Amino acid sequence: MSSRLIILPSIPPNIFYPYNFDTKGKLIKDEVELIITLNVYDEILNYNRHEPTNQYLMKLNDKIRTVSGAYTYQKGDEILTVGLKGRTQKSGEDKQISGFNDLVIYHVKVEVE
Repeated sequence: MSSRLIILPSIPPNIFYPYNFDTKGKLIKDEVELIITLNVYDEILNYNRHEPTNQYLMKLNDKIRTVSGAYTYQKGDEILTVGLKGRTQKSGEDKQISGFNDLVIYHVKVEVE
């Protein structure tokens, strides 16, 4: 298994350039599965900017390191997409979360040629 997990809010296809790629995603169904998934990796880089989500994830695993800037794919990376189930009524506000059930999380494995 890969030793590097990347946390992103979404997967824009251009992050895999110049590779030809295919992805396989698996919905993370509960907090226990999320904790198990996070504990497999030696390095976890978080590119998500939603502070309440970041605080929640860091409570589950203290190896998570928040990174600013653009993500560049490296062969072998696996990706965790973490998104909110809902939005705030006012643009730019951080939606508060109470835990796992406020998030939609996919573990994505990337195959490149």
